[in-house]
Amino acid sequence: MNSQNAAKLFAENFCQGFKGFEGFKGFENAPFDFSGLLGQHVKNVEALTRVQTRSYEAFQSIFAKQSAFITEAVDTLSASAREIAATDPKALPALQVKLLGKVYREAVDNMQEIMEIAEHSNKEIAETVSACLSGALSGLKAAKPAAKSTAKTAAWTPVAANTSTPPAAT
Repeated sequence: MNSQNAAKLFAENFCQGFKGFEGFKGFENAPFDFSGLLGQHVKNVEALTRVQTRSYEAFQSIFAKQSAFITEAVDTLSASAREIAATDPKALPALQVKLLGKVYREAVDNMQEIMEIAEHSNKEIAETVSACLSGALSGLKAAKPAAKSTAKTAAWTPVAANTSTPPAAT
C-alpha cells in the first residue's frame, strides 16, 4: 500500500467515525455547507499525511547518508593510519596536512549532500502545504452560501442550544 492510498484510507476512516456523532445532529440544515467543510477537512488530513510521510522519508534518507559517511570516515581513518605508520618521520608533517585537507573536503562534501537532501524534501513539503492552503482558500472564496429559505435557516439551531435552558432575564 503506497502512502497516497494510506492517506486516503485514513481520511475516509477518520471521517466515518463522525457520521453517527451526536454533536453533528441538526447540522444537515445548517446555513453553511457542512459536507463541503468535512470534505475540505478530509483533504487537509490527506495533505498532512503526505507531509508527514515525506518528512519521515527525508529523515530516513539523511540517516542512511550519515551512516554511509561514518563508515567511509572509519575506512579513511584506517587507511590514513596505515599510511602514517609506513611514512618516514621527516615526511610526516606534510602527510598530515595532506590527510587533514582530504578529510576536511570529504566532510564539507558530505554536509553539502545532506543539506541538498533536506532542502529538496523541505521544498516538497512546503509545496504540499502551500497547495493545501491555496485549495482551502480557493474553496472558501468560491463557496457561496446555499440558497435556503428564511424559515429553514431561522429554524436551525445547534444541538447544544436545544439542550440548554435559556438564561433568566434580569
